[in-house]
Order: sequence, then C-alpha cells, then structure tokens
Amino acid sequence: MRKIKFRAWDEESKIMFDIARFDLADYTVYPHLFASGFIGERLKIMQYTGVDDVKGTPIYEGDILKMGITMSYYRRGIVEFENGYFTFTEMWQKGLLIECEEKPDPLNYYYEPEVLGNRYENPEMLKEVKE
Repeated sequence: MRKIKFRAWDEESKIMFDIARFDLADYTVYPHLFASGFIGERLKIMQYTGVDDVKGTPIYEGDILKMGITMSYYRRGIVEFENGYFTFTEMWQKGLLIECEEKPDPLNYYYEPEVLGNRYENPEMLKEVKE
C-alpha cells in the first residue's frame, strides 16, 4: 500500500516543508501539528510518488532525477503528475535539464532513480548554460 504524503514550497519565504495537515476550512497548510500555518493559495503542493530513490530519499512531483542504466549511461529528467499517474520527462543538454527530448513516460523504477534536487530549490538545474 502506497503512503500518501505531501510537501510544499513557499515561494515567498523560499522554504520547502513536509505537510503535517491541511485545514480545508481556511485553506491553511501546516508543517507540524502544533505550528503556525501557511496560506495554501501561495504554495506549490507536491505529492509523494510512493517510491524512494536508491539512497532512501522520497521522490515527489517536481523532483529532478538521475535514472541510471549502467555506471556510464543515465537519463536526467523531472517528475510530474499527468493524466492520473506520475511521469518522468527526460530533459537534457550538456548535462543540464533544459529541453524536453521525448514525451513523458510513466515513472519507471527499473533505472534506480536518484534525486538530484527539485525545480523549486534548484531552478538553476533547469536553465540553459551559455557558452
């Protein structure tokens, strides 16, 4: 059975946090049971995929992954939720994630995924390198 959990990115304060509870009455999200909350409308909410990477790090929507086939060959891409399932969209050029090379695939766990970062805390991984 897949564990259901969420995390959130607050763009204003630039922090990522695990969500302990949602208060649907006032649209507030709480990082801890007895902490002050964040207004949900300004947050980017991400769901856990139900899978951890090779180091035991939980994989969420928005994570940038390295999926290896051998020690010398791997794919990099981003996890998204699309059409009812999690997808892995390969994006690469010169080792950075900047353009989509193929249509999104269902997140395939065969390639031993490794979380490299995420689109919110590591936006530089999604930018083109100027030479």
